[in-house]
Amino acid sequence: MYLRILPHHQDTGGFFVAVLKKLAPWSSAEAVQRDETKTAEGENDIQASASPPKKKKRFYGYKEDPFIYFEKGEPVWKEQIQKFYGIKDSFDETLLLVRTREGKKRNVYLTTAAVKELVTDNEDKIKGAYVVGPFLHDRVISVCDQDAIQLLMGSDLDNPPQIHTLNPTTQEKLNQIETGSVALVYEADVEEEDKLSLYMVGWKGKASLKVYISKNDRVHFLRLIGADTSKFENDKIEDKFCGSKDDEDQGSVGNGDNQNDAD
Repeated sequence: MYLRILPHHQDTGGFFVAVLKKLAPWSSAEAVQRDETKTAEGENDIQASASPPKKKKRFYGYKEDPFIYFEKGEPVWKEQIQKFYGIKDSFDETLLLVRTREGKKRNVYLTTAAVKELVTDNEDKIKGAYVVGPFLHDRVISVCDQDAIQLLMGSDLDNPPQIHTLNPTTQEKLNQIETGSVALVYEADVEEEDKLSLYMVGWKGKASLKVYISKNDRVHFLRLIGADTSKFENDKIEDKFCGSKDDEDQGSVGNGDNQNDAD
C-alpha cells in the first residue's frame, strides 16, 4: 500500500507527513475513562483560577514628574555627555535638568541660573494653576460655594457634573465660551485681606464641566471650604476592607495549593 501526495494538487506551499503506528489494541472503555480524567483535571484547573485578580486602583489627575538638577560629578555628565562631546570643564553641569530620579536619563534640559533658583526654591510649592491662573483673563470662571462643592464631589470623570445643574450665573459664563480647558476660581465670600482662594484646572464639555485634581487635593479643598468629606472617607475604608478581603482570599487559595502539592 502506498500514498502519493502532490503539493500542487493540494494547493499548498508545503506540508508534513506523519506516520502513526498502532502498538496495542485500544478499547472504547479505555477511551471513555481517559476522557473523564481529562475533564476532571480541566475542572480543577478552572476552579483553582476562578478567584478574580486584585483590581488596581485607578489614578485620577496628573502625576507630575520631578525636576532633578545634576550635581557636581554627576556620572551621566562626566562619563557620557562631557566625554562624548568633549565639553570643557568650564561648563556648569549643575544647570542641566532631568525629569526622572531612577532609570535612564534620556532627556536632559539646560536652564539658566535664574530658572534653577526659581525651581529649587519652590520645589514643593509650584502648582500650574496657581502660577498661570492670575495671568488668565478670557477663560476664567468664578464659582460659588455650591458649585465648587459639586465639582469637587464629582470624582467620577466618566460622569462629570452637568452644566445645567450649576448656579445660573456660572451657566451663563460657561455658555459664552467654547469647549476646552478653563480655569476655575473659588474665593471665600468673606471680607478679609487674606481670604481663601482656590485655583482649579477644568474642562468645559458640551454639557458638562469637570475638574482635574488629585483625590488628596480634592479632599483638602473640600475641607477648606467646609464641606462634608465623609464620602471619600467611606470610599477609603471600603477600599481598605476590600483589599484586605482579597488578600485573605488569595492567602486561602495559596494554602490550598500548598496542601495539594504536599499530597
